[in-house]
Amino acid sequence: MILTLVYNLTNANSTGISLTNANSTGMSLANANITGISLTNANSTGISLTNANSTWISLTNANSTGISLTNANNTGISLTNANSTWISLTNANNTGISLTNANSNWISLTNTNNTGISLTNANNTGISLTNANSTGISITNANSTWISLTNYNSTGISLTNANSTWISLTNYNSTGISLTNANSTCISLTNANSTGIYLTNANNTGISLTNANSTGISLTNVNSPEISISNAETLCYLSLVLITLGHLSLSYDNGISLSNGDNNEIPHYFARPVAR
Repeated sequence: MILTLVYNLTNANSTGISLTNANSTGMSLANANITGISLTNANSTGISLTNANSTWISLTNANSTGISLTNANNTGISLTNANSTWISLTNANNTGISLTNANSNWISLTNTNNTGISLTNANNTGISLTNANSTGISITNANSTWISLTNYNSTGISLTNANSTWISLTNYNSTGISLTNANSTCISLTNANSTGIYLTNANNTGISLTNANSTGISLTNVNSPEISISNAETLCYLSLVLITLGHLSLSYDNGISLSNGDNNEIPHYFARPVAR
């Protein structure tokens, strides 16, 4: 005997709606122009949660597969997924978004034109975090593999990765960027046309740090081999602190000061200013 369960729950222009589904298959939850919505799904497969023009939405999915969470033009959204596979979380034109994924595989988190976004992923694999035209973004990844973090035209970005492998952090046209990586392998940090960039890497291997057209850059690497640092068209001097390094490659066009700790002789390199 074949048993098929297909639920279609639709609410429009409503207040104080509570939708709860447990141990279900093929669930579709759609809410438009609603206030105070609570959507809860546990141990489900093929869940689609869609909310448009809503306030104070809470979407919670636990132990699920194939979840799609979409929110547009919303305020105070909380999207939480735990122990799930193939999660897609999308938020556009929102304020105060919180996206949380723990112990998941193949997570895609996308935020566009948002303010006060918090993206948190722990113990995950194959995470893609994308933020465009946003303010006050906080992206945190711990104990993860194959992380891709991309930020465009943003202000006050904080990207933190600890104990990770194959991390790619990219920031374009941003202000006040903080990129921190600890105990990682094969990290790529790229910043273009930015101001006040702070890049910190500790106990890493195969790090590539690239900054172009930036002001006030501070790059710090401790106990790392195979470091490549490239800076082009920098407005003020670059300060590098490199301790116990091997195979160091430096490319620059302005005054560079290089210091190595625990060495009797500290080399200093000064390049001629490039003709403008």
